[in-house]
Amino acid sequence: MKLDLILESATQAFMENPNPFRSDEVILQLLSLTLISNDFEFNGQFYRQLCGVAMERKYAPSTANIYVKKFDHAAMNLFHIHTLLYSRFLDDIFGVWPGTRSKLLDFKTFLYSTIPGIKVTITIRSQIIHFLDTQIYKRHLPNGTCLLQTKVFFQTH
Repeated sequence: MKLDLILESATQAFMENPNPFRSDEVILQLLSLTLISNDFEFNGQFYRQLCGVAMERKYAPSTANIYVKKFDHAAMNLFHIHTLLYSRFLDDIFGVWPGTRSKLLDFKTFLYSTIPGIKVTITIRSQIIHFLDTQIYKRHLPNGTCLLQTKVFFQTH
C-alpha cells in the first residue's frame, strides 16, 4: 500500500462518513506521522517500512480495508462482466465468475489497473475450491438447480 494512497483513502472514508464529534484533521495528521515513522522490530532488529503499514499497527487491517474499497467497487461494478458473487476477507477474495476463462484473465488485467501495486492471483476451479478454511462445492439438484454449499476444510500435512 502506497502511503499517499492510504492517506487519500482514509480522507475519502471520513468524507463519506462525517461525524461532527470526530477530529478528522487530527486523526489524519496522526496517521500520517505513524506512517512516516513506520518502524517495527523483528528478531531484535529495528526496521522502517517504506511501503504499507507495519503489521504490528493495530489499525493495519482497518486501513487495508479502507484502502481496497476502490478496488472492491471496481471489481464488482466497473468491468463489462459482473461477478455473480464477490466477497473479500482481508486480502482473500472469493467470487463466482459467469464468463469464460479468457474473459476472467481480461478481468484480472483490469483489476491490476485499479490501484497501483495490487496484485491478484486467480485460482480457477469448476466444481470444488478451498477458500480460507472452507471447501465450497457445487451441488446439482434433480430439477437442474445448482447450489453452492460449504463444509469445513481440514488441510492435511
